Amino acid sequence: MKHLAIDKLFIEIFEIDRDYDVCDCSYYLDIENGTVIVIDSEFEQDETIWNGDSWISVDSMKQVIEENGDRFIEITGLSHSDHHDILWKFIQSNWTDDEEYLQKAREAYFGSIGGWKKEIGYDEYILNNWEVFKEEEILRRALKFFHDHQIEPLGSL
Repeated sequence: MKHLAIDKLFIEIFEIDRDYDVCDCSYYLDIENGTVIVIDSEFEQDETIWNGDSWISVDSMKQVIEENGDRFIEITGLSHSDHHDILWKFIQSNWTDDEEYLQKAREAYFGSIGGWKKEIGYDEYILNNWEVFKEEEILRRALKFFHDHQIEPLGSL
């Protein structure tokens, strides 16, 4: 298991809903230094990006990734389906002892996350608990991503 300090940007990239990502980007984790590399398809080839050590052209960075594939792990993140699975897991959990809130949250879900929020009336108590649950679940999935790649992250994500 490799111990590695991970760029704080990682968790933000990991939790993006890939199916609705407004950026047509590729994301990579450099397993030598823990840096997250973002390559936007709209970048010009000679534009520079930070690679964790220095500024480098997009074209050069793509070449480095291609030539050193074992050094870079693509951060695939979460699909829209994953986000629904997390909400469903929350709804089915016993996140509160209050049966009224449990029932309200469960009955409101019909397959749309936005629709669910609307159906619960944007109830702050439910949404706050949902956000905590979601963050914990995303962190759990991120840690599994690292474990699957034989990486032990140092510090917090």
